[in-house]
Amino acid sequence: MQNKIKYSIIMPVYNVADFVVEAIDSILKQSYKNFELILVNDGSTDDSYEIISSLATTDERLYVINKSNGGLSDARNEGLSYVSGDYIFFMDSDDTVNSNMLDIVNQQIQRDTKALMIGYQYLNDKGTSVGKTINPGIYTGEQIMQNILLGKLENYVWQFIVHKSILSENLLFKKGLLFEDIDWTPRLLSNLDYINYVGHPLYFYRTRSDSIVHTKSLKKIKDLSLALTLMQNTVQHNFPKQLKYIDIWRQPLDLTIYYNYSFFGWENSSDKIRLRRKIKKFKNEGLSNKQIIKKYLIGYRVIDTMSLFMLCIKKKR
Repeated sequence: MQNKIKYSIIMPVYNVADFVVEAIDSILKQSYKNFELILVNDGSTDDSYEIISSLATTDERLYVINKSNGGLSDARNEGLSYVSGDYIFFMDSDDTVNSNMLDIVNQQIQRDTKALMIGYQYLNDKGTSVGKTINPGIYTGEQIMQNILLGKLENYVWQFIVHKSILSENLLFKKGLLFEDIDWTPRLLSNLDYINYVGHPLYFYRTRSDSIVHTKSLKKIKDLSLALTLMQNTVQHNFPKQLKYIDIWRQPLDLTIYYNYSFFGWENSSDKIRLRRKIKKFKNEGLSNKQIIKKYLIGYRVIDTMSLFMLCIKKKR
């Protein structure tokens, strides 16, 4: 039975020529062989498309889809249209996985298993470090949501291996939205009675200084704010008991939104006032020393003064 389970891995590809071979190789080296790897080229402008097209000729389990650029969420949705497996896994094209990942996951699957969540490690030039984790076991969707809000787990899309019956229309990714993990994960958990948490660090998440996460833009700020609103709405409707944790969980992100909006320019002064009042009431619980300093700089309007000065300089240029 378990050897017949087929896994569909969806990997969006966009300008990752330096990393994509390693990512694909980590899938091809899996000890469990019954899988397909769907490579969605999202309008790459480097050699990524040529690289994956060449690799696809060497293994019949690799499929290449070529599309115009629409963003990570759109590429994942496109990949979902082509899956033929029983379970679906989303992987980023600059990351890698343990060679036994599918085998370990497969051993955990029972007849009624709808989703699994795996552990991970951060990967950078200095080496690896283990990500947030809890004890392995069976949890309800609400328990996983609570652990995320308590800061014991993260909400990365690639941590989940989900049965195809779960991924219906209402679990597509919102096209063009950055920080899609924040929106998508609570919606997924809302559709799960139980989830098997596998504590093994099976995924290697590469952190890069030039990635979308580590660059600043006005779109990023807007999308982060929208993703938080969408997440809060999902929690309010589907996990109302967890609302008491969400304000503390999002404190560092609200600080980031205020700080970055200030230096790009607020579009609505009432939003600025509302968020500053909220930040002034923040407790220091869960904040780093740097974030605590940022909180007081915002509360005493030091950030407002600094940003006004910087914006004036930009205008003169």
